[in-house]
Amino acid sequence: MIRDLEDMLQPGQKVKVYFNKGNPNNRTRHIRAIVDDEWIVYKTATGKGWRYHVDHRYDFEYKFEMGRLS
Repeated sequence: MIRDLEDMLQPGQKVKVYFNKGNPNNRTRHIRAIVDDEWIVYKTATGKGWRYHVDHRYDFEYKFEMGRLS
């Protein structure tokens, strides 16, 4: 099921990032907040808990266009 990017990038949503089989960067990102309509705050699970990240909206738009977000 393909979802609209705007629906995906809402606080409380989860997006999966997939690069290729076995890649350690394949992760589920839990969207926590959107700041100034440009910055996406998300967290990823680690072996010891959660790690928080902040990326620009363009990073998610690029991954969406490349087919790496689901």
